[in-house]
Amino acid sequence: MKSLKEKVEDRLVKQDQSLQIVHMLCRLRPLYNDLNK
Repeated sequence: MKSLKEKVEDRLVKQDQSLQIVHMLCRLRPLYNDLNK
C-alpha cells in the first residue's frame, strides 16, 4: 500500500508529463500548419 505522499507525488508527476506533452503539441501545431499550407 502506497503512502498518501507517494500517491500525490505520482499523480503530480503524471500530470506534469501530460502538461509537457500538451505544451509541446501546442508549440508544434503552428509549425505543422505552416508545413501543410
